This record gives sequence, structure tokens and C-alpha cells, in this order.
Amino acid sequence: MELPRIVSVDDHVIEPAHLFETWLPAKYRERGPKPLTAGIGDLAYVAGKYRITMDPDGPPTDWWIYEDLKFPYKRNIAAVGFDRDDMTLEGITRAEMRRGCWDPKARLADMDLNHVEASLCFPTFPRFCGQTFAEAHDKEVALACVRAYNDWMVEEWGGVRDLIPEPPSTYYYRQMFCCFFRDKHGVASLDVVGRDNATFETDYPHVDSTFPHTKEVALDHVKGLDDETVYKLMRGNAIRMLGLDLDRDRVPAATARAR
Repeated sequence: MELPRIVSVDDHVIEPAHLFETWLPAKYRERGPKPLTAGIGDLAYVAGKYRITMDPDGPPTDWWIYEDLKFPYKRNIAAVGFDRDDMTLEGITRAEMRRGCWDPKARLADMDLNHVEASLCFPTFPRFCGQTFAEAHDKEVALACVRAYNDWMVEEWGGVRDLIPEPPSTYYYRQMFCCFFRDKHGVASLDVVGRDNATFETDYPHVDSTFPHTKEVALDHVKGLDDETVYKLMRGNAIRMLGLDLDRDRVPAATARAR
């Protein structure tokens, strides 16, 4: 089977150290997030939150310092390229990461290596939906940080402007999408969740990412499915969901066979 190149709907970026220095307006920079490389100390996960200390003698780690928050990058969120035994909660620097975690040109190379054409990337330091800034004390600076992050993503990583999702809807098959990877239950459930509603992801660069073996994993999962369903899962549904300018001239498999 010739597997279509994947449009991954759940990947992640590690923010570069120059993000806020470059895109946050000068009047907010003193109160905005600042990058720091310092040793990491004790790390514990208590009541749903990480409690982390700095230690000058600890392993070098890249941090963001913002208000009373000290946010370190950890190996489990920048895990691609490491052996599974190295995917721990220890700190990590950008220099130790695979460059595709934070550099857009290197990410494109890794996408080609991983049979991926397009990637929907979620933040790390800001957290999902920007909770880091929503929880900040100074809301004026926090709003400026959100705008700076969005400008960086658009201008440096090639995001899409003015992409606004529709409001939530109770009409599942029209409005809702799901995603899966390394999970054959996702394929087995297609007739329930909808062949037009399921998408695929690689979760780059997290600890459970399929990089660089995504093509082999995907082929194993879609064995026995018809070509049109495989296309929808690998890219077609994601293209429709995100309004991407891809495959506009594509002829559906059934139509092509009828010709």
C-alpha cells in the first residue's frame, strides 16, 4: 500500500529562547518571560503539579522565569531521538534536544523523515490554551505574551492567520474530530466515531511519539482498510478540519476507479 503523507493534528513545539525578546513589545519585556539555563534540583509530581527546585550543582536545564513561575523543560516533552530509558523527568537544554523541537527548518526535515506533510503544533511553556498566561497576575503583560506567541508562530513557523473554528455543536458527525496513533482501537472504532471524523497524529516530540517510524506504524494500523478511508485518516479529514490548501485537485478513489 502507498500510504499518503500524514497531516498530524497533535504535535508540539519547544519555544526558542529568543521568542519573547524578539516578539514581546519592549515595554513589557522586563515583566515578561525570561530564558535561563541553570541546574535543576528536586522534581516531584504532587497533586497534579510539578514541584521543582533549582540547584547550581544539578544537571543543566533550560528554564522560563515568569512572575513567580519557574518552568523547566524536561526530557519527556523533548524525547525524540533519545532511547526510551533516557526519556525521564530530568531537565534538558535546547542544545541536548533534537533541533526539530525548536527550530522550524529542522522540524521540516524531521517531518520529511517521518512521512509527515503538515503538522498542527501545540505550545509547551504556555500550556494548552495559554493557561500559563491566563493564570498570571499581570493581565496586561499576559495578553501581550499571548499576542507575542501567536506572532512568533505565524512569522517564524508559518502558521495560518485568521483560522477561527466554528462554535461547539451537539452535532457530532458534523463538528467533532478525534485523533489516534499507536492505538488499533482507533481503527477498530471507525464505524462508531466516523470515518470522516478520525485523524492521525505523531505527537512529536513527546515521549510516546512514533518518530521516526510513523510510516511503518501507520501502515500496520490501516491494513485491510480501503484506500479512501486510509486517505481520510492520514490527511483528508485533517485537511478538511483545518481548512488547509492541500489536495484540492485530488479525485476520490472511487471516482478514479469509475473512470
